Amino acid sequence: LGVYASWGTVALRNYFLSNTTFAGHRLVYAGTGRELFVGSLKLLGIYIVLAVITAVLRATLGPIGMLVARVLLYVVLFALTPFALYSARRYRLSRTSLAGTRFSFRGSLGECYRVFMPGALVTGMTLGLYYPVWHTRMRAYWLRNTYYGSEPFAYDGEGVDLFGPFFISWLLLIP
Repeated sequence: LGVYASWGTVALRNYFLSNTTFAGHRLVYAGTGRELFVGSLKLLGIYIVLAVITAVLRATLGPIGMLVARVLLYVVLFALTPFALYSARRYRLSRTSLAGTRFSFRGSLGECYRVFMPGALVTGMTLGLYYPVWHTRMRAYWLRNTYYGSEPFAYDGEGVDLFGPFFISWLLLIP
């Protein structure tokens, strides 16, 4: 049923991070299965509320309710995606350290939405062609706001640099 998935995730993170060294020091992960399990329960609660709302819409509005329910479900899940990514990054980095110094994420949720939402929409409207630009903008947001102690990370990638190879692979999807 996946009840122990949170503890398995922690075991995997501990294994991979403790076997990663930098400058002679091992990374340390201090997250717990209980923390991840509580987060999973919150997510389950959101899914249950969405399922009840969609069931009520379907039952009360018939076939139109099914359409409204599906659209509502996709819109809500799309709107919650940046929040989930943001929260996961903050949690993971706050529980990771190197040589006794913790990592952190200091970006704002509002900025996450300002980068994610337009990029995702334009990527969809361009059948994925905007993806390299959107991906590098998201990567820049994540890394610009990631810190090791008081030292910020940096990122200077440009989506335009990825567009050529990406476009060739995109064209290969046509046949």
